[in-house]
Amino acid sequence: MVVSITPSSSSPTRSPVAYEFGPFRLEPAEQRLTQDGRPVLLPHRAFEMLVFLVERSGRLVTKEELLEGLWSGLFVEEGNLSQNVFLLRRALTNGPADPGYIETVPRRGYRFIGLVTKLPAEPGSTSTRSSEPSPQGPANRTFRLRRAALAVAGAAAVLLGAGVSVWLRRQPAAPPAAGVRSIAVLPLKPFDEAAGDGLLGLGIAEAVVSRLSRRPSLLVRPLSSSRQAMLAGSEAAAVGARLGVDCVLEGMLQRSGGRVRATVELVRVRDRRVLWSDSFEEPAAEAFHLEDSISERLVGALGQEIGLPLNRRKGRPMPANQAAYDSYVRGRIYWNRRGASDLERSVQELEEAVRQDPNYALAWSGLADTYVLLGPSSTDGFPRARAAAEKALGLDPDLAEAHASLGFTRFFSDWDFAGSERELRRALELDPGYATAHQWYAYWLAAAGRFEAAVAEMQRARDIDPLSLVLREDVGHILIYARRYPEAIAELRQVMSLDPSFSKLRIYLVQALLLAGRYDEAAGEIRRLDGWPDDVQVRAWDARLAAARGRVEEARAFAPKVLAAGAAGTLPPDGVAVFYGILGDKDLAFTWLDRAFRERRFYLVFLNVDPGFDALRLDARFAGLVRRVGIPS
Repeated sequence: MVVSITPSSSSPTRSPVAYEFGPFRLEPAEQRLTQDGRPVLLPHRAFEMLVFLVERSGRLVTKEELLEGLWSGLFVEEGNLSQNVFLLRRALTNGPADPGYIETVPRRGYRFIGLVTKLPAEPGSTSTRSSEPSPQGPANRTFRLRRAALAVAGAAAVLLGAGVSVWLRRQPAAPPAAGVRSIAVLPLKPFDEAAGDGLLGLGIAEAVVSRLSRRPSLLVRPLSSSRQAMLAGSEAAAVGARLGVDCVLEGMLQRSGGRVRATVELVRVRDRRVLWSDSFEEPAAEAFHLEDSISERLVGALGQEIGLPLNRRKGRPMPANQAAYDSYVRGRIYWNRRGASDLERSVQELEEAVRQDPNYALAWSGLADTYVLLGPSSTDGFPRARAAAEKALGLDPDLAEAHASLGFTRFFSDWDFAGSERELRRALELDPGYATAHQWYAYWLAAAGRFEAAVAEMQRARDIDPLSLVLREDVGHILIYARRYPEAIAELRQVMSLDPSFSKLRIYLVQALLLAGRYDEAAGEIRRLDGWPDDVQVRAWDARLAAARGRVEEARAFAPKVLAAGAAGTLPPDGVAVFYGILGDKDLAFTWLDRAFRERRFYLVFLNVDPGFDALRLDARFAGLVRRVGIPS
């Protein structure tokens, strides 16, 4: 049910007076707040509250005065006051040491405590909101009436009648700008940290990202990138600038009277202007339904108001209960961290989610994603990934993540090139903004020898998720397969400058330097690898460097340790084969490659393109192995 309340009169006419406090200038008649000359954007009702408090600075303003002055004649909960005070304090903060301008008087009200100077507004001043009508004439009066009515509708009272679900909507504070083509979504923040709504805020953000990223014309940053960007500060426009997007979607959750209210705003990064905002409510016992209702409304609103085509696909499948939803969100959080222990925790949470709701397709898809990452290092990871992906697709055949995981499994475990490409391409059709699907398809293209397409696909994944070091590392890895060593070295060094502890990346850098003949640089990087000089895999790079420099006997002296590591399983059989191929011992190299084939080592899909196998490539046995793996010519 939609509640729309029309006020009896427009906002009061104000004289051209301005107020200054600290770095801020407030001009009520112009609906303008600036900080050091730069506009500060506020929702309409929060702006009105600021004017109300500043005009009464230094004295206590009771809650009753505020409710009567701002919501006269309407039934409104006190939560509206605290929510707007929260927004004002966030907008007026001047850093961690700032005591704030608004003092809370417990159980009474609020007091504006900043030193305020009252002065005439500048002659000829006009609003910074260039898309609004000018302050004169009938058009402006109509606009002000419309804005007042819509603002009141946005603050409408909650209907508490049995079975009534209320959607509170406030129309745009200003017409949205054209040309918005990139968005970041931030986790919704709980108004009260003690309410424990952090998981709900993350889940809502993930749902919005999932829905919006299906639009090929809209670039949507993954939630993992948005959360990483927030580590340097959570102010929406600053996060958006770090992510290089046009707009940022942020919001807040608040519990009141057995219900959960979510308020969301779309903020334009370049001028911090609020282009669009909405409020929504659901019963607290069914809070997980808020995720789908918000994402559905937002997709529609963004499509209509920012010129993007509407996404008419159905919403994401919802769980049967809150416990399944919470376990799913926790599982996704651990999955995004990608560490071995995090993946194990992810499995535990997602298995609990499907135990709570066996028909929860998203949880099955999450399990498939997790088992895929565990697959190369476990005996049952790929079979479990396949089963979970097929279960998810049986429940919902349009889950892009499940198609991607099934494609990954068919590629690396089944060596089914045709089937895996079909699944990966289907994932990208369903969700063009899914960076992981672009990443995995890039590796498929590289294995098939389509290097230009592979590099472009991996760069697309990096463009979607620019803060992901893994994706940037993978760009360098693909460039190695393409024999573009100088470009690979430049890319990998750039990523290394961001995180010198990224040991896997350093191995790729060592490989690129060796292949480029830059032996001294390679030697320096080998000594920076984790585990040097005791780890056998690390020392094997020392031996490969010696062989590349023509010191074959020095490299051969390390062969017994390589054999022992291969027999113990600490060095993969394909790695042992590469080592003996470099030494020129082809018979032993093919003995280990046959073992890799029997064990269905996932890395054999790259036989045709990995430079490590170049020493064996002209042997007839190598061509036979390529055919047995099924790599397309």
